[in-house]
Amino acid sequence: MKVVALVGESGSGKSFRAQWIAKENNLDYIIDDGLLIYKGHIVAGKSAKSEKTMIASVKHAIFMYDKDAIPMRDAIRARGDISILLLGTSERMVQRIAQRLELPPPERIILLTDIASPEEIALAKRMRETQGKHVIPAPTFEVKKHFSGYFLDSLKVFFRMQDKNFFEADKTIIRPTYSYMGDYKLTTKVIVDIVKHEAHKVRDVKVKDVRVTRLKTGAGVTVEIDVILKFGVDIRETAKMVQRRVRPALEEYAALTVPNVNIKVLTFD
Repeated sequence: MKVVALVGESGSGKSFRAQWIAKENNLDYIIDDGLLIYKGHIVAGKSAKSEKTMIASVKHAIFMYDKDAIPMRDAIRARGDISILLLGTSERMVQRIAQRLELPPPERIILLTDIASPEEIALAKRMRETQGKHVIPAPTFEVKKHFSGYFLDSLKVFFRMQDKNFFEADKTIIRPTYSYMGDYKLTTKVIVDIVKHEAHKVRDVKVKDVRVTRLKTGAGVTVEIDVILKFGVDIRETAKMVQRRVRPALEEYAALTVPNVNIKVLTFD
């Protein structure tokens, strides 16, 4: 098993460059903040950025507890003889991660300061300190499964490889709960207001009531909408139109995963 590490200060741009470094060094997997990522897909783990505090996030990132370490070990073993890029803030940290996951010590440690300019690192750290933004080296549609209710945005980056070709990488920018910008909580009223606003855009629909149920897993919400329809409209098609407006709006504006939008027709107007 091949293990390489990328080391740099917190917020200096490691995750931003992770996919590029993995590609340049023929590494299939990335372990970053508790996640095992394969070709842009999160295949195991839970992100440390989903923790409530900075201290809890650090403990999660180094797999301090067996509840995090054991499932990750099992996931790695199930994939056989693989190659991994470990991300950490120090050589001690990546050595600790390798030990906890029962991996070989990194055969090579790449310092971020050797591949990024001081200006690039300073810009990345300024973004972290002033805006509380973090990068996950995976596309937004993957990250939303793990980060419902957080601010998310997508980012596409092109890196020039050693062979002069360009490598395209999809990334996600998030602001976790423990961000320097403070906690982020989305009230039920805000969700209801978004639902009503979008549902009323559908012709011949009046919203009578909206009920929001937060999923126990924290993965998002389900929505139930009571509506009054104009007499004579196609009930099934109109309900589908409401669903097609509400779900994407909640996912885009509130970063919520919405597995179900249920429509109940009360009467006709």
